[in-house]
Amino acid sequence: MFVKNINMVNFIIPKIKSKQPICAVYKMKFNDGEFYIGSSTNLKQRMWGWKFKLQNQVRKNLDLLDVFNKSDSVEFEIIELVNDAALVKYREDEHIKNNWGDPLLLNRSQNAFSNKGIKQSKNKRVTNNGMHPVAKVDEGGNVIEIYESIADAERKNNIIKLGRVFEKYGLTAKGMIFRKLDKDNNVIIPDIIPNAPRKKGYKRGAHSEKTKEYMKNLFRERWDNGMYERPIHSKIVNKYSLNGELVETYPSVRSATLHNAPDKNSLKKVLSGKKSKTGYYKGFIYRYT
Repeated sequence: MFVKNINMVNFIIPKIKSKQPICAVYKMKFNDGEFYIGSSTNLKQRMWGWKFKLQNQVRKNLDLLDVFNKSDSVEFEIIELVNDAALVKYREDEHIKNNWGDPLLLNRSQNAFSNKGIKQSKNKRVTNNGMHPVAKVDEGGNVIEIYESIADAERKNNIIKLGRVFEKYGLTAKGMIFRKLDKDNNVIIPDIIPNAPRKKGYKRGAHSEKTKEYMKNLFRERWDNGMYERPIHSKIVNKYSLNGELVETYPSVRSATLHNAPDKNSLKKVLSGKKSKTGYYKGFIYRYT
């Protein structure tokens, strides 16, 4: 719940005349006596930063934000000045532990060095920042183990880039099957499980000789059955014997290549005169009509 006009809240910030950054432990106090303890190696910047975060409702500490929305003023107090920047966190940690257990303390963690695993509020669930629960299942779809996120499943199963599994590789990685879960922790079964993706682009020589031969035979069979029509831009190629007799006619260079040459470049060079001025190639003569 937001106050009617957040900009009307009075911020009492002590004036700092020093042009150099000041290291200190501070206390932020609200109307009803609630307070928050923190530290910074640049106290002036930190206090004005807090003013910006509170006025713009930045969701860092929900309990602190709720108290701010009910307050008319926020007062900053310097608890202790610290000469060594490396000792600031240690001094903050000591002050938090001395006040731990006070119901008015708004700090969510007893440790000043890390807030990992600490909820934003006592009465509210931690926001998962878009994380999606994931389950490891067997072939029958029965849940074996549940993880709070894809990153958690990667860490516990020693898998890299598990997110790609849900997009491309049939939801299976290293022999394990993974599925996403809905809000009620029910397994979401996709309508169509995708196969391995095709390679981007065409890499010359990627196909095996067996595959190339199969493609040639398939093209010949389809061409003989009249399944292909000659494109308008293609050139008709005639194949002659050494005596000048017409052996066969092809509707395009591609068709002639599939029947007579291992690759299209060699026959193209023959037809253009770069490789053979007479058009001779492997016992025959090739000409454009």
